[in-house]
Amino acid sequence: MEIWDAYDRNLEKIEGMTLVRGEKIPEGVYHLVCDIIVRHTDGEYLLMQRDSRKHYGGMWEATAGGSALKGENPLDCAIRELREETGIHAEHLEEVGRVRAAGRNAIYCEFLCITDCKKDSIILQEGETSAYKWVTQDELLSMKREELVTQRMQNFVDDLKPGNRLDVKKLTAADAEWNVLADYAENCSWGAGKTLAEEMRQNHFTGWERVILAEDHGRIAGYCTVSGTDCIPDVPYTPYIGMLFVGEEYRGKRLSQRMIDDASEYLKELGFSEVYLVSDHENLYEKYGFQVIDEKMAPWGRMQKIYRKGL
Repeated sequence: MEIWDAYDRNLEKIEGMTLVRGEKIPEGVYHLVCDIIVRHTDGEYLLMQRDSRKHYGGMWEATAGGSALKGENPLDCAIRELREETGIHAEHLEEVGRVRAAGRNAIYCEFLCITDCKKDSIILQEGETSAYKWVTQDELLSMKREELVTQRMQNFVDDLKPGNRLDVKKLTAADAEWNVLADYAENCSWGAGKTLAEEMRQNHFTGWERVILAEDHGRIAGYCTVSGTDCIPDVPYTPYIGMLFVGEEYRGKRLSQRMIDDASEYLKELGFSEVYLVSDHENLYEKYGFQVIDEKMAPWGRMQKIYRKGL
C-alpha cells in the first residue's frame, strides 16, 4: 500500500491527513508528483518508453517520475524516481516549473537534470519502462500527441530555450520595477501603453489591483493588469484582466497564456469565481477559455466585446 501526503492547492501540506494510492482523493486536496527532464551535456534529451502493461503502454515520456511517498519533499522524490527509473544518480536538480492538475488531484513539480552519464548506461525499471532513447530538442518538440504521453513536458523543454525562461511578477507601486515598466509601456509599440503609463504614475491601481510584469533575465517581455474596472463604464462586471501586451521579440512563446493564467490564479486566490476582459479582437481570447457575454460602445466610439471566464 502506497501512502502519500495530502496538500492544498498551494502545495502546503495538510497536517493530519494522508492519502492512499488508488483511493478517491477529496475535492480540493492534491498529491505531489515529480517529473524529471533529463538533458545530456551534449544537448540531447532522454525519452523513456512505458511498459506495455501500464496505462499508455508503449508511448514515450520525456521524463522519469512518479508520486511522492509520505514524508518526501519534491527534491527527495525527484532524486529517488530518477534513480529508480533510469539508474542516474543526481543530487542537484533544478526545479523548472509546477502545474496543478485539478482533474487528477495532482500537483506536478518539474525538475531538470543535466548529466554527463554514458548514454548506454540507462537502467530500465521492471514493470515501468521497456526502452529508452536520446533525442535532440527539435525532435522532442516535434513529437506528435500519439507518440508522447503528455505535451506538458514539451512546454517545459521549450521554456528552457534561451530567451524563454520568463519570470512573471505582480507589481504594486512600491516595487522597484514599477517606474521602469511605466516608462516601457509609454514607449512601446502599442498606443494604449501610454494610458497604462499614466495610470501607473497617478497611482490608479489600489488595494488588490496589480500590474503584471513578464521579464526575461531583467528585460521586459510583456505586461497586463488586474483591476476592478476597465474601459466600459456602468456595467456590473468585475474583476478584469486588461492592457495585455507582449513585446515583438517574445511573441509566439505562449506569453499571453502565461500572464492570463497567472492573473487568473491570483484572482482565484482572492476569492473571485470569474474574470472579465474587454477587446475588439476576433477569435483570440476564446482559445484562452473566454466567452463573449456582452458588447458595448467604448468611450472612444468603437464597439468592444466583453469576455468572461470562470475561475
